Amino acid sequence: AATETELGTGITDRLLLSLIVHCARDEDQSRALGVLDSAFTSLCEADYELPSVAAIACLTLLWQYGDRHYYANRWPEAAEWFVAGSHKLFRTNSLGPSQSYRKAALSYIEHREFAEASAFVRRCPLTRPQHTSLCS
Repeated sequence: AATETELGTGITDRLLLSLIVHCARDEDQSRALGVLDSAFTSLCEADYELPSVAAIACLTLLWQYGDRHYYANRWPEAAEWFVAGSHKLFRTNSLGPSQSYRKAALSYIEHREFAEASAFVRRCPLTRPQHTSLCS
């Protein structure tokens, strides 16, 4: 039988995934990404550790929505979805921030915003980060 903590974790993960899907349907992208950022930050402030499988699922959704904008030539919108994957909530997954920054940089390059692209490339770590704390 699952413990109360395990049940709570599973529910939280499913709610987070559902929130990402729901926000992706919002016509106001700024509002949608603001809601997601608030949710991600609230989880960090509550010292919630997002399990690796859930983190990968969330990142996959965020990148999927970014890809949809990217392939529709809406590069700034794509970059915003990719940047959402760099939130500190996803730092337990070593792919999260670096891959998200690279995807955002590519979106800005396509949009010919080279200064923005350069800023995101500089955020990419040169080596694999050592994770000491989930949300620090």
